[in-house]
Amino acid sequence: DVRNIGRSFDKLSKRYGDVFSVFLGKSPCVVLNSYPVIKEAL
Repeated sequence: DVRNIGRSFDKLSKRYGDVFSVFLGKSPCVVLNSYPVIKEAL
């Protein structure tokens, strides 16, 4: 759902984990969906 992308990413993280990739248009995008994962990535 483009109108609520946060909720969509939350649903995807329940299925695929806290790190996953999606295409936004033609561009690949890596999603980090939890604070510990973001902290580790930095």
